[in-house]
Amino acid sequence: MKKIILILPILLLSFVTNAQEQSNNQSEKLQYEDAKSHIDGPTMEIVHFNNSSDYYRINKETGEVWLLKGERMYLLDVENSTNNTTYKGKTNYQLVAGQEVYLMNVNTGDIWYLKKTKPLAYGSPRFVLTYQK
Repeated sequence: MKKIILILPILLLSFVTNAQEQSNNQSEKLQYEDAKSHIDGPTMEIVHFNNSSDYYRINKETGEVWLLKGERMYLLDVENSTNNTTYKGKTNYQLVAGQEVYLMNVNTGDIWYLKKTKPLAYGSPRFVLTYQK
């Protein structure tokens, strides 16, 4: 009986410690996961990564992506792809924003990544979604 009484608090302490470790690991994972648009839901979405000051607006049907910086909104140029299949009235694109920003055509798997180009003289930087071959 004494052994059971001694083992019970140790088991409870072990259980509580494991639960805390799992909770901490999950919260760390959430901090570093990329933010992405959803396949289901509205056509227009705003996507934001936790550690970034940038917000992105995506039209999931057309693939138009805007960079939202403060009070300004920049429509991003998207390079052409030879296999860019889209369907009217359907979600055709998904955006993933994290350390890098990617746009994916969910029908073909084509991927673009965000590239900041050098500004023109006295202009602001241009942002382009570059096709990944």
